Amino acid sequence: MGVAALAACSVALAPAAAQEPADREAAAVKQAFLHAWQGYERYAWGHDELLPVSRGGRDWYPASFLMTPVDAYDTMVLMGLSGEAARAKSLILDSLSFDRDFPVQVFEITIRELGGLLSAYQLDGDPRFLSLARDLGTRLLPAFGSATGMPYRFVNLHTGAVSGPVSNPAEVGTLMLEFGTLGKLTGDPRYYDAAKRAVVAPAQSNDWDRFHRLVCRSHNFVQAAVWLGHSAPRAKEAGQDRCDNQSDRRVDRGSID
Repeated sequence: MGVAALAACSVALAPAAAQEPADREAAAVKQAFLHAWQGYERYAWGHDELLPVSRGGRDWYPASFLMTPVDAYDTMVLMGLSGEAARAKSLILDSLSFDRDFPVQVFEITIRELGGLLSAYQLDGDPRFLSLARDLGTRLLPAFGSATGMPYRFVNLHTGAVSGPVSNPAEVGTLMLEFGTLGKLTGDPRYYDAAKRAVVAPAQSNDWDRFHRLVCRSHNFVQAAVWLGHSAPRAKEAGQDRCDNQSDRRVDRGSID
């Protein structure tokens, strides 16, 4: 074989050889996902999550929101797992309901349920996914009804009653992705406007006394008090202006209204 032919062969083979490790890693990831999903199907079908050691299922709330299938559906589509995706889709569309008379945590239900349903709709195109997402988003809107616009941590999906006046920047600031996408897909600006107000209202208002003081603690920003605006000088005078002040363990549980 001539030099030119050998060179041509090496060029042709190089991309395939370079892809082999990535292909093996992708196959391993897919197999790991299938192992987890098959465990859910066998032991926890219809529940929020699998308990792998005890081989059972568990729900986060008094009724299941099918968190595992909703959260995993887009992954199944991307991995080409058509059979698994079809079964998950049937379960979601046949069983999932958000008309539940108990409080849910706004942040967790948004990133798992609302985000999962929006991704499912964008990848699958079935309008029933978007209908479920819109229903959930509408039921979450009362959480943004505080004087500051920052959402309460909990909202009852049936009554709209809210609770949990203490929040943190990580939970408040991440909701724009899901609510913004919902607003774009539905053409309803209420969802994006609510999430945006939660982020920008404190920075744009001069009426700082309206705002509830935020708190921060180790790992979840809820330890020593952090004040905004007019409260900051008073906090400093009291020696409470540092989040690492371990002597200040008070958490203000008053209303953010």
